Amino acid sequence: MWPLDSMTASCEERRARAQAVLRERGAALRAREEVRRGLARVRRLGRGLEARMRGLGLDRLCVRCGLGPRGGCCAREMENEGDSLLLVANLLLGADVGAQRGEDSECSFLGARGCALRQKPIFCLNYLCAGMTGALSEADLAALRSETARCLEAYLTLEGMLAGQLAASRA
Repeated sequence: MWPLDSMTASCEERRARAQAVLRERGAALRAREEVRRGLARVRRLGRGLEARMRGLGLDRLCVRCGLGPRGGCCAREMENEGDSLLLVANLLLGADVGAQRGEDSECSFLGARGCALRQKPIFCLNYLCAGMTGALSEADLAALRSETARCLEAYLTLEGMLAGQLAASRA
């Protein structure tokens, strides 16, 4: 099984580990048909979720909140919600997992156009602040949660494939 990151590993250490895994095993992972299908599914569902969130105005809501005096939900601690395997998946999806900004108060994946990660950490996908839930009808909220669940299921399936392939290549 994929060795878990230490809870004390910094985000920079996890980034470096993910980039090393991609250099050493990226071609072999990309060569696997099931991994390519998993990546395509995660990409497709992620784009659908982003479009739904834009359609509901949540992107604008997050920007307004984030630019306000109290800041938004993407605090510095949020960058620690994902492990190296999440970053490997993001690299395979074409995301830039490097620090997007140098500010200490916000998640380093938060760039000028939002989160740079194509696959968000589970906490980030599941969290809906009071501003979001208050702005949505029950029907929109249910549809958003359903679409989020599909994205998470697709990612967890992909994560299992990646972990299995990486563990097998270490044996």
